[in-house]
Amino acid sequence: MRPWYQKNITLSQFWQSIWHINFNQRYSIKDAYVRYQFKDSGKKTNSAGYTSPDQPLITTIPACSNPHSAEYPDEFIGGNAIPFPAAELNNQIKRGISFKDYAPFVIWNQLDDDIKSLCSQDAYTQLMYLEALEAMKASGAQRTWIYNYGPWNDSQADVWEVDQSNYQIPNQYLEYVVEQASNLGIEVFFAWQFSNYDLSGEVFLQQSEEVTQETLTKILDAHQRNMITQVKFAQKVGMAGISADWNAFDIVLTTDELKDDYLTYIV
Repeated sequence: MRPWYQKNITLSQFWQSIWHINFNQRYSIKDAYVRYQFKDSGKKTNSAGYTSPDQPLITTIPACSNPHSAEYPDEFIGGNAIPFPAAELNNQIKRGISFKDYAPFVIWNQLDDDIKSLCSQDAYTQLMYLEALEAMKASGAQRTWIYNYGPWNDSQADVWEVDQSNYQIPNQYLEYVVEQASNLGIEVFFAWQFSNYDLSGEVFLQQSEEVTQETLTKILDAHQRNMITQVKFAQKVGMAGISADWNAFDIVLTTDELKDDYLTYIV
């Protein structure tokens, strides 16, 4: 069994290593995996579940209804018996179901125009997030991951930035998900997908393209600044943790120098 290593850490030491971040001032290293934790997440959650049967599960009720159904025709079941588990996982194992590419514009654009006239995009989006969380809870999920991304303003600029107005999922919906998940006893973890393009559509690094030292340095610096922004937001709204690596972004490191520079940032 591979050992874990733990050490006290402050926010200023955040970029000594970047993989998975949890909020209460400690990190552990398991091979290349690093977990950070900071104090006070800003909101109280109960990861064990409900604190009281009288506590309401929903604090905000969207003013519209879901026209869809998850039921499917009986003929889709087939003729084979559905297998059932013969045992249970250890209680220490956390069960999780994740949101992936579940953005407000995707949710809204799946509606017919006649239904769109019956409620607002904001209310319907909240409803879909809420019903998804309730379905996760019914399936036994104890945590969920939600993913976000956005284009860089200008890849030719000295400093790369991502405006909040260009996030795939606006922060207001992320905060809503955290609030409703907390009511359901579900922890929320966050992942940021690193974009390889800017607002003009320019792609500054193709997939599997060899990267130069100069480009890698720009990418690492930009990702560092952006992830510190995301960490502060995640901690403020009460997320349980954040994955700080660049999800869905591949870089080919062809020399020892490039690998060393990369590892300097993440270890």
